[in-house]
Amino acid sequence: MVAPRQRNIDVEAGKSVAFRFGTQKAAWAFAPCSDAGALERVRKFSGIPAALGIWMRIRPGSMFSGG
Repeated sequence: MVAPRQRNIDVEAGKSVAFRFGTQKAAWAFAPCSDAGALERVRKFSGIPAALGIWMRIRPGSMFSGG
């Protein structure tokens, strides 16, 4: 669940994540990658007003950690 004042969410590349904004839900599968990045959620969930202005920080996937 995304808290009403939450503005950043950490996700791991290569994972599928479900998000809940009050009564609205959305899911996204993040492609595997070896470098980190950030995407503004408004581009992914533009039909959910509560998602406006929230950023997702994408961490490199564990398959690239070398461990």
